[in-house]
Amino acid sequence: MRINNTNKYNFKGVLNNKFLLSGLEKIANHPATFGAGTSLLMSLTLRPLVIKNTPNVEKKNKEYSIANSISSGIIKFLAVEALALPVEKTILKIEKNPASFLNDKSINFFKKHGKNFDFMSQILKQSVSVITAIPKSVLAVSLIPLIKDGLFKEDKNKTSSEINFTGKPSEILTSVVKKYYENGKIQNFSEKHVASAKNITRNMIIFADTVLCGTSALNIKNNKKIAKKERSNLIYNNILSTGFSIFAGTLLDKIMQNKGNFAEKFKKANIDNPKLGKYTEGINILRPTLAFALVYYGILPVFSNFFAQKISNHVNKKGHKGNFISFTEFKKSIN
Repeated sequence: MRINNTNKYNFKGVLNNKFLLSGLEKIANHPATFGAGTSLLMSLTLRPLVIKNTPNVEKKNKEYSIANSISSGIIKFLAVEALALPVEKTILKIEKNPASFLNDKSINFFKKHGKNFDFMSQILKQSVSVITAIPKSVLAVSLIPLIKDGLFKEDKNKTSSEINFTGKPSEILTSVVKKYYENGKIQNFSEKHVASAKNITRNMIIFADTVLCGTSALNIKNNKKIAKKERSNLIYNNILSTGFSIFAGTLLDKIMQNKGNFAEKFKKANIDNPKLGKYTEGINILRPTLAFALVYYGILPVFSNFFAQKISNHVNKKGHKGNFISFTEFKKSIN
């Protein structure tokens, strides 16, 4: 919680450039939107390009993987925005005028522990990705055949799917968010874990990706509109992509976090700026978002598509005919 200040600051160099500071503040205020927007951009451009140029992968599997990338990026953005916009607006409304929404006990608590309010806000904002993971998966998988046919089969009529949503925060949502901030157990949790605030985004990405991977695998397995032969390849692709991205993304994020002392240099360059806390939040969102996006959309498609093809071919040769099998069955098939 902070008092808004309208003073304008002169900037020196890159670390306190007004465009950088403005961008970091927007990221801090809209972390879910930034994450979903980054994923959308990468899933429509970089990932399809990498998949298309992956060697030793069947054309059909590439087409389904590209359709999966486009579908998941679009649905993730729409689903997250449908919930993120009203949640983010409600949080900003309470942050700007807490006395109008929170009880005296909570206001006194946040006056003593201002960082706890920011910590609780980031958890709430970024939990949107986790909450929407299952519906995102269901919608994304259902669109794979439509996008695949629309992109790679010229003789079929294009099918469009429109998803309408509203982003206006209601009084009910304001009431729910108000109770969230006033909850004593959540306040105590924030007090214990506020020191780990810089890792909120990384942890939320890992949690959301794990949920999304599991639900996607189940939905792909049961989707009769996807060619039977291609289902196992898509499932293995999702599992390998998620596993590798969590490992490599976490590793890259830690390297970015610990090398170069960027955060410390940034704090020194903006030490007198009362919005420093907000800018630091933006950095802690930007860093892991870019780290995981680079790994998931730029590097891993090569490995995941290649190995998914190999695993799928091996399983099919053992007589499973494209059906997804458990890891235990897969080990048996190797022996």
